[in-house]
Amino acid sequence: MKSLPATLLSRKELCKFFYTAIVLLELELPEDDSIEIGELQGGNYLICKVRHTPEGIQQAWNDIIPFLQNNRYIIDHQPVMERYRSDLLEQHECEICVPVKQV
Repeated sequence: MKSLPATLLSRKELCKFFYTAIVLLELELPEDDSIEIGELQGGNYLICKVRHTPEGIQQAWNDIIPFLQNNRYIIDHQPVMERYRSDLLEQHECEICVPVKQV
């Protein structure tokens, strides 16, 4: 895990950075092409826990963009992902994972 300055925490500490790798081995896929395997590059991601509603997602983006600008980060050229964990879903929450790089 890469450590980044503490000043990068959001005002409500909803966001954090992480560096990770995902490895898949011998996954059997359906023959109908409904599931594909791709490759994601590692890097830094801003992770924001949000209410899983259209308003919650919109508010997160309203907070993310100025947060990145104020802390000299930009969105990197990797996929933005929504991450669903069972413990968060039970609370009607999810995480937005935004790839970032420092400018």
